[in-house]
Amino acid sequence: MQFATFFLAALSMGSALATPIAGFQPFDQAATAVATAHTVIQEQVASINILLKDAPTDETVTKIQKSLVTVTAQVSGLHASVLALGDFGSTPLSDAQLAEVPEFAENFKGIFISIEALGKKITSAGLSVDVFAQIKPELQLVLSIASPIARPILAFVKVAAAIHVKLFTPVTTVLVNIQSLVTLVIGPLSGLKLTVA
Repeated sequence: MQFATFFLAALSMGSALATPIAGFQPFDQAATAVATAHTVIQEQVASINILLKDAPTDETVTKIQKSLVTVTAQVSGLHASVLALGDFGSTPLSDAQLAEVPEFAENFKGIFISIEALGKKITSAGLSVDVFAQIKPELQLVLSIASPIARPILAFVKVAAAIHVKLFTPVTTVLVNIQSLVTLVIGPLSGLKLTVA
C-alpha cells in the first residue's frame, strides 16, 4: 500500500515536471527586461535634469556623457529579448501574460517618453556649441537606437495581444518626435533651437 502511494506520488510529480509552462516564455523575459530598463533610464534622465540646472562644468559634462552611455546600454540590452518576440508562432500568450500586457505597455512607453524628454532637455538647455559637441555623439546614439528597438515590440503586440494595441499607439507619436530630435542633433551645432512639439 505504501509502495503504491509512493508510486502514484512519483508519477504525479513526474507529470507535473513534464508539463510545459503555459504561454509564450520570451514575453516574460522581454517584460522583465523592459521594466528594468525603464527604471534605470528614468533614474538617468532625472540625473541629467539635475546636472543641467546649472552651467555645465567639465565634471558635469562627463557625468552627462556617462548617463547617456548608460541609457544606450539599457536600450541596446533589450535587443536579444525583443528579437525573441519575433519567434511568436502558434503558442498564444497565457491569460496571466495577457493580464500583464498593460503594465508591459506602460514600461515600454515610459522608456521612449524618457528618451524623448532627455533629447528635448539637452537640446533646449542653451548649451554652448563646445559643450554640446562633447555630448553630441552619446546623445545621437541614444536617440538613433530607439526606433529599431520599438518596432519589433509593436509588431509583436499586433499579433499576440491585439486587444491591447491601443495602449501602445502613443509610442508612434513619441518615435516621430525622437526622429525629429535625431535630425536636429545631427544638424548644425550653432543656433540650436528645439522645434519638436
